[in-house]
Amino acid sequence: MTAFTIHAELVPTNFYTRWHCHCCGGTTEKVGVLCEVPKSHPTHAGFRVCEKCLKAGDVQQQMLDHADELEQRAKYLRDTASRLQVPTYAEWQYADRVADAVQVLYHTTDFEVPTNEVLAWPREQQLEIIARAEAVLVREAAEREAASRLVSGDSDDIPF
Repeated sequence: MTAFTIHAELVPTNFYTRWHCHCCGGTTEKVGVLCEVPKSHPTHAGFRVCEKCLKAGDVQQQMLDHADELEQRAKYLRDTASRLQVPTYAEWQYADRVADAVQVLYHTTDFEVPTNEVLAWPREQQLEIIARAEAVLVREAAEREAASRLVSGDSDDIPF
């Protein structure tokens, strides 16, 4: 197979964000011009080189160094994959709900127990924390609604 040259071009963009750099694995800064292979290229469309790689000067070496890093990372991931045990998504969702409840209580009451401690509590106690936080949120929503009615003059049926 004959090797062919791949040409990257300087392409203006009006979408200022950090773009992935295929050369080093980093990202661009929020710049107005990107260095990338045209989207019409049959095999390397969109291949991007960040301005830091361009500034470093030796793009080929940057790519080779990044490839070595990727190979090491791939070896690490393969070694870890069969041994890593993780919680389920449902377990994560529940823990996140508990953490959110702790934050609500921390910011609205005198509750000061750290989230990591609450996550170690029995489930029944955690459910009580969630219920307390939900009650706070419902009360605050009712108070906002009542205040809105007072401002609008529609205060005949305010519950408190």
